[in-house]
Amino acid sequence: MTSRLTRRGFLAAPFALLAAPPATAAPFKRVVVVLRENHSFDNYFSGFPGADGQSTDPLCADNVADPPHNRKAALAGPSVPRPDGMDSGRCHYAPSQLPRYWQWAREFTLCDRYFGELLAPSVPNYFALMGARPPVLDNLSGRLRGRFDQISLLDRLNAQGIGWRNYDDGIPLVSMFQAAQQPDRVVPVSRFFAEAAAGQLPSVSWLTPSLADSEHPPHGVSRGEAWTDRVVTALRASPHWAETAVFIVWDEWGGFNDHVAPPHAGDEGASPVRLGYRVPCLVMGGRARQGHVSHTQYSHASIVAISWRSTTRLSASGRRAPLLRWRGQRARSVGISLDRVLSAAARKIASGWPKCSSSRSSRALPICGIRFKLTKASKSFITFLEASC
Repeated sequence: MTSRLTRRGFLAAPFALLAAPPATAAPFKRVVVVLRENHSFDNYFSGFPGADGQSTDPLCADNVADPPHNRKAALAGPSVPRPDGMDSGRCHYAPSQLPRYWQWAREFTLCDRYFGELLAPSVPNYFALMGARPPVLDNLSGRLRGRFDQISLLDRLNAQGIGWRNYDDGIPLVSMFQAAQQPDRVVPVSRFFAEAAAGQLPSVSWLTPSLADSEHPPHGVSRGEAWTDRVVTALRASPHWAETAVFIVWDEWGGFNDHVAPPHAGDEGASPVRLGYRVPCLVMGGRARQGHVSHTQYSHASIVAISWRSTTRLSASGRRAPLLRWRGQRARSVGISLDRVLSAAARKIASGWPKCSSSRSSRALPICGIRFKLTKASKSFITFLEASC
């Protein structure tokens, strides 16, 4: 379900608090987010069996010219010509050009309804992917590292004493926040390989490449995929693999054509804010559903939700610490099958959650395969369920 926020309302809206229901510990203990850059779903997965990916455009060169993908282009897109007249966004890659991504999509879960959070380029979507309210809808010039004091998922993890680390070679997804400017939090990607092998990864990890390794045009996708392959190979050899959820996700569509229009709220008019164009998302790990294509709508907020849900612990009062969210936003956690996420004991507890009487109690909503009767008096609880399966 999409947000009802207007552009003005979105930028002005304060964050609300989420309350948590009783729950057992998640069946996986770690979340690893691997950031990639600037490609649409059709651009990478056109023709993938069982997925809604299609393109009649010609094949892309490995290092295609960078298509326009600023806020103005996003409103006119998905693909608009460059100033030199070249429409470099109207192309797609063959499976032979992306053999590892297609292999992992066949082996694990591919999401074909995963949308960038914002109809905007990278920097605004970085904020969204970190659970922070974006101050802009376009990219920014100048140095970004340590520049922003917006409250994000980092602040919540810090407050709860939950371990996290950004293995970083340049993309400022995490390092742009002041909350990341702490010793031993932002470290080179080279350190990831040693810590993965030694079983020393923290609860939440972000891997951010250099621009040259990010697949951002005009940098080659074969080089970027090789970088991701080294990361995944290290994770699969790690003792953490069985208890880790791995999300390989692209920040935004990059100006490449995609045949699925983003869902927008009806009151956003001619300048919608949410959601952005589709991007690929692969869900991997020892408990990820295998050989599956998910058609459920997700966005960057889904990864924020599952990162928080799977790593935090309940307080003595039976509540989880609050998580910041956009007012009206509902995010479904990504791609892990219900039978692997919830143990038998957890399903029993979930089925025993109280069904309060209210004007909404007769409305049963499907949440990750379980139908809950929801109450008017617990809107934040409702949203948390929808956000945190």
